[in-house]
Amino acid sequence: MKYLETNAIRIYATRLKEGDFINDKYTSILSLLELISGIKDEESFKLRKSILKKIIISKIKIDLILPELRIYYAFGFNVNNSEISDKIGNIIRLIDLTKDFESLIKTINLNLLDDGWNFIKQYDENANIGFKNSIFQHLPKSDIKNLIQQFKSRWTLDNLNHLKVKVIEYYANILVNKLSVQDKRSIQEIILSYDNSIDIYLLATALYVDNKISFKNTPGKNDYIDLNHLTYLNGRLSQIVTNDKMLHRIMSKIYPENILKTNEI
Repeated sequence: MKYLETNAIRIYATRLKEGDFINDKYTSILSLLELISGIKDEESFKLRKSILKKIIISKIKIDLILPELRIYYAFGFNVNNSEISDKIGNIIRLIDLTKDFESLIKTINLNLLDDGWNFIKQYDENANIGFKNSIFQHLPKSDIKNLIQQFKSRWTLDNLNHLKVKVIEYYANILVNKLSVQDKRSIQEIILSYDNSIDIYLLATALYVDNKISFKNTPGKNDYIDLNHLTYLNGRLSQIVTNDKMLHRIMSKIYPENILKTNEI
């Protein structure tokens, strides 16, 4: 199956009506969020309304689970995002029904969907800020020569299984500290309940972060959201379709067979 991230959906919007084209394709709520969050004025409203309408009509498969929750589910946590998914669905319907940007904003208010609209508008910005800050805290203040040498020796294909174990342990500890829902499992039980469904995301994100810290490079503006698209790759048979240079650079080192450019499908 081929996963169409936001830019790929925009490029292939006119082909979504073709049954043969979408048979082996799918997208996600994250792509819808990015499309909606870009609605800022009348011009962007018309463009993105047209794309969203084509997505709705096409019946392309849409994964409605937010990336953060896909991570929790992979570790066996019982969490729910149906409320926000419903609100996003309602906002998409309003976009389809309203004639202009001003009417959309008024209709959102009348339907008590302001919180859903604000969530969409702030989602990528808030997530990116938190991601950048976490990396900035770990940037080395000393000479990075040894860090770069260690990085290069660490990220070899022969060492990926060992790195995967370490990354799973790291995420299990992070999730326990973040989650407000009660979970009585031990850290070891959480690690053992990991279902391997987001291997690509975990290792690609770890490689990205390790690279930034080792080479003292700052994150790009949308890198966090771009990496989150990888949570929708359901195993080694899935491929993400994207022209994002950062994703191609990262994936070429560890999962080259799981990424395509838009002109390769």
